[in-house]
Amino acid sequence: MTPTTSTPPDIALPPNLLVIDDEADITDLVASVAEMAGFSPFTLTDSRQFEAIYRQGSFNTIVLDLVMPELDGIEILRQLASLRSEAHIVLMSGFDGATLYTANQLASAHGLDIVGSISKPFRIGEMKAILDKIQQQTVSLGQKNAVPSRLISPTELNYAMKRGDFCFYYQPQVCLGEQKIIGFEALMRWPQQDGSMVAPANFIPVAEKSGQIGELTWSTLEHSLLDFKTLDWIAPGCTLSINLSPDQLSDLSLPDNLTSLIRQFYIDPQRIIIEITETGILRNLTVALDILTRLRLKGFGMSIDDFGTGSATLQQLRQLPITELKIDQSFVADLWNGQKDRIIVESTIALAQKLGLRTVAEGIEHLETAELLKNLGVNIGQGYALGKPMSIENIGLLAT
Repeated sequence: MTPTTSTPPDIALPPNLLVIDDEADITDLVASVAEMAGFSPFTLTDSRQFEAIYRQGSFNTIVLDLVMPELDGIEILRQLASLRSEAHIVLMSGFDGATLYTANQLASAHGLDIVGSISKPFRIGEMKAILDKIQQQTVSLGQKNAVPSRLISPTELNYAMKRGDFCFYYQPQVCLGEQKIIGFEALMRWPQQDGSMVAPANFIPVAEKSGQIGELTWSTLEHSLLDFKTLDWIAPGCTLSINLSPDQLSDLSLPDNLTSLIRQFYIDPQRIIIEITETGILRNLTVALDILTRLRLKGFGMSIDDFGTGSATLQQLRQLPITELKIDQSFVADLWNGQKDRIIVESTIALAQKLGLRTVAEGIEHLETAELLKNLGVNIGQGYALGKPMSIENIGLLAT
Protein backbone atom coordinates (compact mmCIF):
# COMPACT_ATOMS: atom_id res chain seq x y z
CA MET A 1 0.00 0.00 0.00
CA THR A 2 1.31 3.46 -0.84
CA PRO A 3 2.56 5.11 2.38
CA THR A 4 1.55 8.55 3.58
CA THR A 5 4.60 10.78 3.54
CA SER A 6 5.50 14.37 2.84
CA THR A 7 7.54 13.43 -0.25
CA PRO A 8 6.35 11.35 -3.23
CA PRO A 9 7.77 7.82 -2.89
CA ASP A 10 10.66 6.63 -5.04
CA ILE A 11 8.94 4.15 -7.33
CA ALA A 12 9.40 3.12 -10.96
CA LEU A 13 6.30 4.96 -12.09
CA PRO A 14 5.82 8.46 -10.67
CA PRO A 15 2.48 8.93 -8.90
CA ASN A 16 -0.22 10.29 -11.20
CA LEU A 17 -3.21 10.10 -8.83
CA LEU A 18 -3.44 11.91 -5.50
CA VAL A 19 -5.87 10.73 -2.81
CA ILE A 20 -6.66 13.28 -0.09
CA ASP A 21 -8.65 12.19 2.97
CA ASP A 22 -7.93 12.48 6.68
CA GLU A 23 -8.92 8.83 7.21
CA ALA A 24 -6.05 6.50 6.36
CA ASP A 25 -8.31 3.51 5.75
CA ILE A 26 -10.19 5.50 3.08
CA THR A 27 -7.03 6.68 1.34
CA ASP A 28 -5.69 3.11 1.36
CA LEU A 29 -8.94 1.77 -0.10
CA VAL A 30 -9.04 4.36 -2.87
CA ALA A 31 -5.36 3.74 -3.62
CA SER A 32 -6.06 0.02 -4.02
CA VAL A 33 -8.93 0.72 -6.41
CA ALA A 34 -6.78 3.21 -8.31
CA GLU A 35 -4.07 0.59 -8.79
CA MET A 36 -6.68 -1.80 -10.18
CA ALA A 37 -7.68 0.92 -12.65
CA GLY A 38 -4.07 1.34 -13.79
CA PHE A 39 -3.06 4.41 -11.80
CA SER A 40 0.04 4.99 -9.68
CA PRO A 41 -1.49 6.50 -6.51
CA PHE A 42 -0.07 8.65 -3.73
CA THR A 43 -2.03 9.14 -0.51
CA LEU A 44 -2.22 12.17 1.75
CA THR A 45 -3.97 12.32 5.13
CA ASP A 46 -2.69 15.74 6.23
CA SER A 47 -4.39 18.19 3.89
CA ARG A 48 -2.11 21.02 5.07
CA GLN A 49 0.66 19.45 2.98
CA PHE A 50 -1.44 19.51 -0.16
CA GLU A 51 0.12 22.40 -2.05
CA ALA A 52 3.69 21.29 -1.41
CA ILE A 53 2.89 17.73 -2.55
CA TYR A 54 0.93 18.92 -5.57
CA ARG A 55 3.74 21.18 -6.76
CA GLN A 56 6.27 18.34 -6.47
CA GLY A 57 4.24 15.79 -8.36
CA SER A 58 2.66 15.32 -11.79
CA PHE A 59 -0.84 14.37 -10.76
CA ASN A 60 -3.41 14.16 -13.55
CA THR A 61 -6.14 12.89 -11.20
CA ILE A 62 -7.17 13.89 -7.67
CA VAL A 63 -9.63 12.10 -5.43
CA LEU A 64 -10.63 14.62 -2.78
CA ASP A 65 -12.69 14.34 0.41
CA LEU A 66 -14.65 17.48 1.28
CA VAL A 67 -14.72 17.15 5.06
CA MET A 68 -11.29 17.35 6.68
CA PRO A 69 -10.29 18.94 10.02
CA GLU A 70 -7.44 21.22 8.96
CA LEU A 71 -7.79 22.26 5.33
CA ASP A 72 -11.17 21.21 3.97
CA GLY A 73 -11.99 20.17 0.42
CA ILE A 74 -13.50 23.52 -0.56
CA GLU A 75 -10.27 25.29 0.40
CA ILE A 76 -8.27 22.79 -1.64
CA LEU A 77 -10.54 23.35 -4.64
CA ARG A 78 -9.83 27.06 -4.28
CA GLN A 79 -6.09 26.34 -4.25
CA LEU A 80 -6.39 24.10 -7.30
CA ALA A 81 -8.15 26.91 -9.14
CA SER A 82 -5.42 29.40 -8.24
CA LEU A 83 -2.82 26.87 -9.45
CA ARG A 84 -4.77 26.52 -12.72
CA SER A 85 -4.92 22.79 -12.25
CA GLU A 86 -6.06 20.70 -15.21
CA ALA A 87 -6.29 17.51 -13.16
CA HIS A 88 -9.36 15.29 -13.31
CA ILE A 89 -11.07 15.64 -9.92
CA VAL A 90 -13.31 13.17 -8.10
CA LEU A 91 -15.12 14.52 -5.05
CA MET A 92 -16.02 12.37 -2.01
CA SER A 93 -18.18 13.20 0.98
CA GLY A 94 -20.14 11.57 3.74
CA PHE A 95 -22.29 14.70 3.87
CA ASP A 96 -25.71 14.94 2.27
CA GLY A 97 -26.06 14.76 -1.50
CA ALA A 98 -27.13 18.39 -1.82
CA THR A 99 -23.84 19.60 -0.29
CA LEU A 100 -21.84 17.32 -2.57
CA TYR A 101 -23.78 18.64 -5.55
CA THR A 102 -23.12 22.26 -4.55
CA ALA A 103 -19.41 21.56 -4.14
CA ASN A 104 -19.42 20.01 -7.60
CA GLN A 105 -20.98 23.14 -9.09
CA LEU A 106 -18.55 25.39 -7.20
CA ALA A 107 -15.59 23.47 -8.58
CA SER A 108 -16.97 23.72 -12.11
CA ALA A 109 -17.43 27.47 -11.62
CA HIS A 110 -13.71 27.63 -10.73
CA GLY A 111 -12.99 26.07 -14.13
CA LEU A 112 -11.87 22.76 -12.61
CA ASP A 113 -12.44 19.42 -14.34
CA ILE A 114 -14.90 17.52 -12.13
CA VAL A 115 -15.36 14.06 -13.58
CA GLY A 116 -17.34 12.47 -10.78
CA SER A 117 -18.63 12.69 -7.23
CA ILE A 118 -19.31 9.86 -4.85
CA SER A 119 -21.04 9.60 -1.48
CA LYS A 120 -19.41 7.79 1.44
CA PRO A 121 -19.58 4.98 2.22
CA PHE A 122 -19.08 3.93 -1.39
CA ARG A 123 -18.85 0.61 -3.18
CA ILE A 124 -15.52 -0.36 -4.71
CA GLY A 125 -17.28 -0.82 -8.05
CA GLU A 126 -18.55 2.76 -7.97
CA MET A 127 -15.08 4.21 -7.47
CA LYS A 128 -13.49 1.93 -10.04
CA ALA A 129 -16.11 2.88 -12.65
CA ILE A 130 -15.22 6.56 -12.25
CA LEU A 131 -11.47 5.91 -12.40
CA ASP A 132 -11.89 3.60 -15.40
CA LYS A 133 -13.76 6.40 -17.17
CA ILE A 134 -10.85 8.77 -16.53
CA GLN A 135 -8.40 6.26 -17.96
CA GLN A 136 -10.58 5.82 -21.05
CA GLN A 137 -10.73 9.58 -21.53
CA THR A 138 -6.97 9.85 -21.13
CA VAL A 139 -6.33 7.45 -24.01
CA SER A 140 -9.18 8.69 -26.20
CA LEU A 141 -8.68 10.67 -29.39
CA GLY A 142 -7.52 14.21 -28.78
CA GLN A 143 -6.41 13.51 -25.21
CA LYS A 144 -3.87 10.71 -25.33
CA ASN A 145 -1.55 12.87 -27.42
CA ALA A 146 -2.41 16.22 -25.85
CA VAL A 147 0.49 18.55 -25.17
CA PRO A 148 0.73 19.33 -21.45
CA SER A 149 -0.53 22.76 -20.47
CA ARG A 150 1.91 25.49 -21.48
CA LEU A 151 1.87 29.19 -22.21
CA ILE A 152 1.06 30.05 -25.82
CA SER A 153 2.17 33.49 -26.99
CA PRO A 154 0.13 35.62 -29.44
CA THR A 155 3.14 35.58 -31.78
CA GLU A 156 3.27 31.76 -31.76
CA LEU A 157 -0.48 31.71 -32.43
CA ASN A 158 -0.08 34.11 -35.33
CA TYR A 159 2.67 32.02 -36.96
CA ALA A 160 0.55 28.88 -36.57
CA MET A 161 -2.38 30.56 -38.32
CA LYS A 162 -0.17 31.70 -41.21
CA ARG A 163 1.13 28.14 -41.58
CA GLY A 164 -2.42 26.79 -41.59
CA ASP A 165 -1.78 24.55 -38.58
CA PHE A 166 -5.33 24.65 -37.22
CA CYS A 167 -8.15 22.38 -38.32
CA PHE A 168 -11.53 21.09 -37.17
CA TYR A 169 -12.46 17.72 -35.75
CA TYR A 170 -16.08 16.67 -36.06
CA GLN A 171 -18.26 15.03 -33.42
CA PRO A 172 -21.43 13.29 -34.61
CA GLN A 173 -24.84 14.41 -33.36
CA VAL A 174 -27.33 11.56 -33.31
CA CYS A 175 -31.13 11.61 -33.50
CA LEU A 176 -31.97 9.57 -30.41
CA GLY A 177 -35.32 8.44 -31.79
CA GLU A 178 -34.04 7.16 -35.14
CA GLN A 179 -30.51 6.26 -34.02
CA LYS A 180 -28.85 7.95 -36.99
CA ILE A 181 -26.34 10.78 -37.48
CA ILE A 182 -28.09 14.01 -38.41
CA GLY A 183 -25.35 16.53 -37.72
CA PHE A 184 -21.79 17.26 -36.62
CA GLU A 185 -20.22 19.82 -34.31
CA ALA A 186 -16.98 21.39 -35.57
CA LEU A 187 -14.35 21.49 -32.81
CA MET A 188 -11.13 23.41 -33.36
CA ARG A 189 -7.84 21.51 -32.99
CA TRP A 190 -4.11 22.36 -33.22
CA PRO A 191 -2.16 19.25 -34.30
CA GLN A 192 1.61 19.20 -33.87
CA GLN A 193 4.20 17.67 -36.18
CA ASP A 194 5.02 14.96 -33.63
CA GLY A 195 1.40 13.79 -33.61
CA SER A 196 0.51 15.48 -30.33
CA MET A 197 -2.33 17.97 -29.92
CA VAL A 198 -2.42 21.36 -28.19
CA ALA A 199 -5.62 21.49 -26.14
CA PRO A 200 -8.11 24.24 -27.13
CA ALA A 201 -8.04 25.47 -23.52
CA ASN A 202 -4.40 26.42 -24.12
CA PHE A 203 -4.90 28.57 -27.22
CA ILE A 204 -8.53 29.78 -27.43
CA PRO A 205 -8.21 32.14 -24.39
CA VAL A 206 -4.97 33.52 -25.85
CA ALA A 207 -6.69 34.17 -29.18
CA GLU A 208 -9.55 35.93 -27.43
CA LYS A 209 -7.33 38.05 -25.19
CA SER A 210 -5.03 39.08 -28.08
CA GLY A 211 -7.92 39.88 -30.41
CA GLN A 212 -6.99 37.08 -32.82
CA ILE A 213 -10.06 34.89 -32.29
CA GLY A 214 -11.89 36.30 -35.31
CA GLU A 215 -8.94 35.70 -37.62
CA LEU A 216 -8.44 32.22 -36.15
CA THR A 217 -12.09 31.30 -36.72
CA TRP A 218 -12.24 32.64 -40.28
CA SER A 219 -8.91 31.04 -41.22
CA THR A 220 -10.23 27.58 -40.34
CA LEU A 221 -13.90 27.99 -41.20
CA GLU A 222 -13.27 27.80 -44.93
CA HIS A 223 -11.65 24.38 -44.49
CA SER A 224 -14.64 23.25 -42.46
CA LEU A 225 -17.02 24.26 -45.24
CA LEU A 226 -14.89 22.28 -47.68
CA ASP A 227 -15.18 19.31 -45.31
CA PHE A 228 -18.96 19.72 -45.36
CA LYS A 229 -19.13 17.84 -48.66
CA THR A 230 -17.66 14.77 -46.97
CA LEU A 231 -19.94 15.18 -43.96
CA ASP A 232 -22.97 15.40 -46.24
CA TRP A 233 -21.85 12.23 -47.98
CA ILE A 234 -21.67 10.43 -44.65
CA ALA A 235 -25.03 11.75 -43.41
CA PRO A 236 -27.07 13.26 -46.26
CA GLY A 237 -28.93 16.39 -45.19
CA CYS A 238 -26.82 16.77 -42.02
CA THR A 239 -26.27 20.04 -40.16
CA LEU A 240 -22.95 21.56 -39.12
CA SER A 241 -22.70 23.32 -35.75
CA ILE A 242 -20.09 26.06 -35.42
CA ASN A 243 -19.08 27.77 -32.18
CA LEU A 244 -18.75 31.54 -32.09
CA SER A 245 -16.58 33.30 -29.53
CA PRO A 246 -18.29 35.97 -27.39
CA ASP A 247 -15.90 38.48 -29.01
CA GLN A 248 -17.41 37.77 -32.42
CA LEU A 249 -20.86 38.83 -31.19
CA SER A 250 -19.66 42.44 -31.36
CA ASP A 251 -18.89 42.32 -35.09
CA LEU A 252 -21.89 43.78 -36.91
CA SER A 253 -20.49 42.61 -40.25
CA LEU A 254 -20.60 38.95 -39.16
CA PRO A 255 -24.01 38.06 -40.72
CA ASP A 256 -23.05 39.41 -44.15
CA ASN A 257 -19.55 37.91 -44.09
CA LEU A 258 -20.76 34.46 -43.03
CA THR A 259 -23.55 34.46 -45.60
CA SER A 260 -21.11 35.44 -48.34
CA LEU A 261 -18.72 32.66 -47.31
CA ILE A 262 -21.23 29.81 -47.33
CA ARG A 263 -22.61 30.95 -50.69
CA GLN A 264 -19.17 30.30 -52.16
CA PHE A 265 -19.65 26.65 -51.17
CA TYR A 266 -23.33 26.46 -52.21
CA ILE A 267 -24.39 25.53 -48.68
CA ASP A 268 -27.92 26.23 -47.47
CA PRO A 269 -27.66 28.45 -44.35
CA GLN A 270 -30.42 26.37 -42.74
CA ARG A 271 -27.88 23.57 -42.45
CA ILE A 272 -25.44 25.70 -40.44
CA ILE A 273 -26.14 26.05 -36.70
CA ILE A 274 -24.41 28.86 -34.84
CA GLU A 275 -23.60 27.90 -31.24
CA ILE A 276 -23.35 30.73 -28.72
CA THR A 277 -23.11 30.88 -24.94
CA GLU A 278 -25.33 32.79 -22.52
CA THR A 279 -22.28 34.67 -21.22
CA GLY A 280 -21.31 35.78 -24.70
CA ILE A 281 -24.75 37.20 -25.37
CA LEU A 282 -24.81 39.22 -22.17
CA ARG A 283 -21.56 41.07 -22.87
CA ASN A 284 -23.51 43.46 -25.08
CA LEU A 285 -27.09 42.28 -25.37
CA THR A 286 -28.22 44.98 -27.82
CA VAL A 287 -25.42 44.33 -30.32
CA ALA A 288 -25.73 40.54 -29.89
CA LEU A 289 -29.46 40.73 -30.60
CA ASP A 290 -28.75 42.72 -33.76
CA ILE A 291 -26.23 40.16 -35.03
CA LEU A 292 -28.18 37.06 -34.03
CA THR A 293 -31.46 38.31 -35.44
CA ARG A 294 -29.84 39.08 -38.79
CA LEU A 295 -28.20 35.65 -38.84
CA ARG A 296 -31.55 34.03 -38.15
CA LEU A 297 -33.24 36.10 -40.88
CA LYS A 298 -30.64 34.83 -43.31
CA GLY A 299 -31.64 31.26 -42.44
CA PHE A 300 -28.96 30.11 -39.97
CA GLY A 301 -29.96 27.92 -37.05
CA MET A 302 -29.18 29.24 -33.57
CA SER A 303 -28.20 27.20 -30.51
CA ILE A 304 -27.62 28.20 -26.88
CA ASP A 305 -24.60 26.13 -25.88
CA ASP A 306 -24.03 24.94 -22.29
CA PHE A 307 -27.58 25.95 -21.42
CA GLY A 308 -28.15 26.38 -17.69
CA THR A 309 -24.55 27.24 -16.79
CA GLY A 310 -24.66 30.95 -17.67
CA SER A 311 -26.38 33.91 -16.11
CA ALA A 312 -29.01 34.76 -18.70
CA THR A 313 -32.54 35.18 -17.39
CA LEU A 314 -35.57 33.61 -19.03
CA GLN A 315 -36.69 37.09 -20.03
CA GLN A 316 -33.44 37.63 -21.93
CA LEU A 317 -33.57 34.20 -23.51
CA ARG A 318 -37.11 34.94 -24.68
CA GLN A 319 -35.70 37.76 -26.83
CA LEU A 320 -33.23 35.53 -28.67
CA PRO A 321 -34.09 34.05 -32.09
CA ILE A 322 -32.88 30.58 -31.09
CA THR A 323 -33.89 27.25 -32.59
CA GLU A 324 -32.09 24.89 -30.22
CA LEU A 325 -31.15 24.45 -26.55
CA LYS A 326 -28.00 22.46 -25.81
CA ILE A 327 -28.10 20.85 -22.37
CA ASP A 328 -24.71 21.13 -20.71
CA GLN A 329 -22.80 17.92 -20.04
CA SER A 330 -22.51 18.76 -16.33
CA PHE A 331 -26.23 17.97 -16.01
CA VAL A 332 -26.00 14.85 -18.18
CA ALA A 333 -22.98 13.18 -16.56
CA ASP A 334 -24.71 12.17 -13.32
CA LEU A 335 -28.25 11.92 -14.63
CA TRP A 336 -28.88 8.50 -13.11
CA ASN A 337 -27.74 9.41 -9.60
CA GLY A 338 -28.30 13.16 -9.36
CA GLN A 339 -31.94 13.93 -8.59
CA LYS A 340 -31.38 17.66 -9.05
CA ASP A 341 -29.67 17.09 -12.39
CA ARG A 342 -32.62 15.06 -13.61
CA ILE A 343 -35.08 17.74 -12.49
CA ILE A 344 -33.06 20.41 -14.32
CA VAL A 345 -32.88 18.32 -17.49
CA GLU A 346 -36.61 17.55 -17.39
CA SER A 347 -37.42 21.22 -16.85
CA THR A 348 -35.16 22.26 -19.74
CA ILE A 349 -36.83 19.74 -22.04
CA ALA A 350 -40.29 20.98 -21.04
CA LEU A 351 -39.22 24.60 -21.58
CA ALA A 352 -37.80 23.80 -25.01
CA GLN A 353 -40.90 21.89 -26.07
CA LYS A 354 -43.20 24.74 -25.07
CA LEU A 355 -41.02 27.21 -26.97
CA GLY A 356 -40.87 24.97 -30.04
CA LEU A 357 -37.13 24.37 -29.74
CA ARG A 358 -35.24 21.16 -30.29
CA THR A 359 -32.92 19.87 -27.56
CA VAL A 360 -29.38 18.52 -27.78
CA ALA A 361 -27.77 16.73 -24.83
CA GLU A 362 -23.96 16.74 -24.84
CA GLY A 363 -21.50 14.68 -22.86
CA ILE A 364 -23.31 11.31 -23.24
CA GLU A 365 -20.80 8.68 -22.21
CA HIS A 366 -23.09 5.65 -21.82
CA LEU A 367 -25.74 4.22 -24.12
CA GLU A 368 -28.03 3.81 -21.10
CA THR A 369 -27.88 7.57 -20.60
CA ALA A 370 -28.78 8.10 -24.25
CA GLU A 371 -31.82 5.84 -23.85
CA LEU A 372 -32.94 7.68 -20.72
CA LEU A 373 -32.59 11.05 -22.44
CA LYS A 374 -34.60 9.79 -25.39
CA ASN A 375 -37.37 8.67 -23.05
CA LEU A 376 -37.30 12.08 -21.36
CA GLY A 377 -37.87 13.74 -24.73
CA VAL A 378 -34.41 14.91 -25.83
CA ASN A 379 -34.17 15.09 -29.62
CA ILE A 380 -30.44 14.82 -30.28
CA GLY A 381 -27.51 13.30 -28.41
CA GLN A 382 -23.79 13.98 -28.56
CA GLY A 383 -20.95 12.35 -26.65
CA TYR A 384 -18.30 9.64 -26.65
CA ALA A 385 -20.91 6.88 -26.38
CA LEU A 386 -22.36 8.00 -29.71
CA GLY A 387 -19.20 9.14 -31.48
CA LYS A 388 -15.85 10.75 -30.65
CA PRO A 389 -14.54 13.90 -32.35
CA MET A 390 -12.70 12.77 -35.47
CA SER A 391 -10.59 14.28 -38.23
CA ILE A 392 -12.27 14.56 -41.61
CA GLU A 393 -10.12 11.65 -42.82
CA ASN A 394 -11.41 9.36 -40.06
CA ILE A 395 -14.95 10.59 -40.56
CA GLY A 396 -14.65 9.57 -44.19
CA LEU A 397 -13.81 6.03 -43.12
CA LEU A 398 -17.28 5.70 -41.58
CA ALA A 399 -18.75 5.28 -45.05
CA THR A 400 -16.15 2.82 -46.33
